[in-house]
Amino acid sequence: MPTDDEHSSAVHALTFSRDTPPHLDDRPVPKAVGFEISEALKAVEGPLEDISEDARIFEYETEELPGLFAPRHCVELEAKIRIMAALKFGYDYLRRPTIKKGFEITRSDFKRPLLVKTLEAMEETVKKFRVINLNEEFLSAAPEPGRLARTTKLLIQIRKDYQYELLADGSAIPVPPVWGKDNNPHQWWNINDYEILCAAYRQEVELFLKSFSPYLLKGEKIAEPTTPQRPVPSFTSISGISAPKKSRKVSFPQAPPISSITSSTRLGKIIEATSSAPKENTQEQRPPQRTR
Repeated sequence: MPTDDEHSSAVHALTFSRDTPPHLDDRPVPKAVGFEISEALKAVEGPLEDISEDARIFEYETEELPGLFAPRHCVELEAKIRIMAALKFGYDYLRRPTIKKGFEITRSDFKRPLLVKTLEAMEETVKKFRVINLNEEFLSAAPEPGRLARTTKLLIQIRKDYQYELLADGSAIPVPPVWGKDNNPHQWWNINDYEILCAAYRQEVELFLKSFSPYLLKGEKIAEPTTPQRPVPSFTSISGISAPKKSRKVSFPQAPPISSITSSTRLGKIIEATSSAPKENTQEQRPPQRTR
């Protein structure tokens, strides 16, 4: 992970998205787009509307947001706490009990090639997404439709091929997880909401895969996806989103290989306990106004 000095100058390169709406023309690509990570997450506000006609869509990739990872990927307590908060807010918005359920992905699970293939597809879906950019400033984010569709197809295929094995053991057949409320990649979210929905989606996908893991075929060699071994740029500005009054740069250490980290079996109990705590009053946020 980058140091504090590296945070001040790091930027992300962008690639123009091919599924751009008609009103977003092919003008030159900006050098970079970024956003500042708020110190604490807040409740999901919902999809954004009235996007400016002067904005453009770009493909974006980052590993800076803790919510894109599972707690087992993190060695820093601050990152783990942020992921737990993301799951708490995700449950509050989506109201799906699977978001609060605790489980453990073990080394033996990664001996299942189909599980690894699906897990890697999910990770690409949450880490390589689209952003709407205006004057080199971030407005909103959304999954890339093709990556989300690939992950969904893999999840559906697993359920179709192995559902009767679960029935034979007297187990319930889990429903393939969806992104957000209805698996719609064309809804746009502020970065706070996107991080929360990513955390919830990862939680539900991993729980789904864990349920089928005992019935999936094993490979000859163990296959373990590992987190990239490269510095992660920081974010520099934010636009179109109401951030908390207090914000600061947050640095999270580089995630180690999955085989070297600890599990999060108690995560469900922690999220459930957090969800039962009194909610703080939050100020109602208005959606972005359409630019003429």
